[in-house]
Amino acid sequence: MGNEVDRSATSVNIVTTRDGVIQYADISAKRGGRDGDWDRLREVLDASFLALWHSDAAKVHKVITEVVRGPRFFPDDPHPPVIKEFSTTNASYLVAEGGLVPKFRLVTSAVQDRSWPYAANDYATTMKVAGPELELSGYKCSTHWSSPCRMGGGQSSNQEISFTTPNPNLSLDDPDQILTVDMFNPGTTDDADLESLSSIGFPQELPFLVPAARGPVEAQIVATQRTGEPFIGIVAGTILIVEPPINLPRVRTGPLPVNVRIGVAPISIVE
Repeated sequence: MGNEVDRSATSVNIVTTRDGVIQYADISAKRGGRDGDWDRLREVLDASFLALWHSDAAKVHKVITEVVRGPRFFPDDPHPPVIKEFSTTNASYLVAEGGLVPKFRLVTSAVQDRSWPYAANDYATTMKVAGPELELSGYKCSTHWSSPCRMGGGQSSNQEISFTTPNPNLSLDDPDQILTVDMFNPGTTDDADLESLSSIGFPQELPFLVPAARGPVEAQIVATQRTGEPFIGIVAGTILIVEPPINLPRVRTGPLPVNVRIGVAPISIVE
């Protein structure tokens, strides 16, 4: 589907049993533009899961249409992102407006362990803690500190942070607890910015992480921005993926732009 470090690529993550039975999948569909991204999601589904489960096709496409036609989400309007969850005999689905791309997940009955962690307070803070700090740094978040938060709040900004939090219908944990963080750091052309993230909206380190994880995680992000070497691993108890986009200029100054994923998304199960 393309290189997943390319922001225009489509990535598909799949978890199966040892026998190849599908348990879980999520898709980040990207073509460019809101309508193009949703069209790309439909194409990928028709060529994969819906080719396997023909009986689900009409329902899945109907729900996608409902999400697309719903009130469009912007950080400064009262409409929360549209989220639709439903089940068929083949799988449980989630279709939702995301931050940079549509959100799509499915899980099947092959998942026997329903104890997937919904809490992440060992490495992440809450939206109520992170939101005000982000806004002081120039980000604009939606009502009640919901995701995503965008630098300056404008639609033209390419600096955005998307969060996942527990589904209150599926978990008794704090619905405000941050589980995962996805963000794009644009980088700069100033060598003075090679030591920290303060110039791109994090003057007091990363407010969505607990204090013990902020410094080490920021240091790794900065290291990738300096060297261009991708990183996938655990830093201060935090799962971290840092990847620069492909096709960067060979000669440039300052920190490189990077895509960052922090934490592990929970499996969303609709009984």
